[in-house]
Amino acid sequence: MMSYSVELRECAVGYVRGGGGLAEAAQRFRVGRTTLYRWPGSADLRPRPCPGAPVQAG
Repeated sequence: MMSYSVELRECAVGYVRGGGGLAEAAQRFRVGRTTLYRWPGSADLRPRPCPGAPVQAG
C-alpha cells in the first residue's frame, strides 16, 4: 500500500478546502477521490500503519 507524504496531504486538503473540486484535486495530486473524502475530516494527516502490517524496527 502506498503512503502519501504529509506535505502532499496538506496541499490536497488545502486545495479542496479552498474551493477546488475533489475530482480535479484527485487528478492534480494523483490520489484517489475516496482518499480525498477521508483526509479533510482527519484531525491528523500523518500516515497510519495498516492493520496486520509488520512493525518496522527503527
